[in-house]
Amino acid sequence: MISRRETMRNFGRVTLMAALLLSAVTTVASEPSRRRSTRSIVVILGSLDEDSRNGIVKGVKAFHTVLYFQSPDEEEVAKMREAAEKVGLLGDRIFVDRGDLKSIHLADNLAHKVYLAKNNVSRKEILRVLSPGGSAYLGNSEGSVEAYTKPFPKGTDDWSHPYHGPDNNPQSTDRLATFPYLTQFLADPKFCPMPQVSVAAGGRVYRAFGHIAHKANQNAMLNKLICANAYNGLIQWQRDLKQGFMIHRNTMIATPETLYMADDESCQLIDAKSGETIDKITVPKDLVDGPVWKWMALENGVLYALIGGRETSVRTQPSSTPGLGHWPWGMW
Repeated sequence: MISRRETMRNFGRVTLMAALLLSAVTTVASEPSRRRSTRSIVVILGSLDEDSRNGIVKGVKAFHTVLYFQSPDEEEVAKMREAAEKVGLLGDRIFVDRGDLKSIHLADNLAHKVYLAKNNVSRKEILRVLSPGGSAYLGNSEGSVEAYTKPFPKGTDDWSHPYHGPDNNPQSTDRLATFPYLTQFLADPKFCPMPQVSVAAGGRVYRAFGHIAHKANQNAMLNKLICANAYNGLIQWQRDLKQGFMIHRNTMIATPETLYMADDESCQLIDAKSGETIDKITVPKDLVDGPVWKWMALENGVLYALIGGRETSVRTQPSSTPGLGHWPWGMW
């Protein structure tokens, strides 16, 4: 494993702004293995010297980061594209645009971090492209950096339970998702097995994928749990689910800090940011007639659950059928 200190030293002398960016794209090296799949969209605006440019490109290559670079300088844009092309990432994980900095050529709420060598872009425009919870870093003539974070907007509604809330009324109270309804992103995984259960909270969407694949391109996601950024779809972490347990039920609850995920043994409390299990709830045998979590709901800080006897285990069914397709009606 490459330490962040070694990475910084190997990349040579970089500016303060470039050093901050390089730190952002290499952070996953020192984090738990489950988070090494973490991906983020990092934006840098303006110009870089050669050492900074090469160091950043190598950092993106080494770690799971998507970099968007924009500059009004045609020569600077050409050099950045050349550096990205040398490591095979141009148009893949490094995207380079030419354009004045009055407008950043990205959709709303897309980027995790924005870096500017000079404070020459309006704060309104920076906040537009930042996803809620994302941060901007602005350099100034004195060599210091101003940093600020985009707050989560008021009126956003979490979808904490499979049917929205503990009352099972699938009616959202969100006041921001209004007509006209536009696609925010298309992201992996695009082909998934069944059944599926989704919940969302704190700017994260959690999806549990079940045990039946109808096409071979769905096999990779059999019995998987993923956490994705709600604003750009990039997977933040992924972990395996226990095989044999039918997930199509109300045993998954999201809060901004914790995901509650239950199966036929226990209810795990999973850290929303890292994907690591931070606690586990099991019920004493003398209180129930079995360990299987059938249903649960969280309201006013109290977790309610129906726990009982063992069930018939479901069998994981991968597919060897090629091509695209859907879930066939004939299976029913």
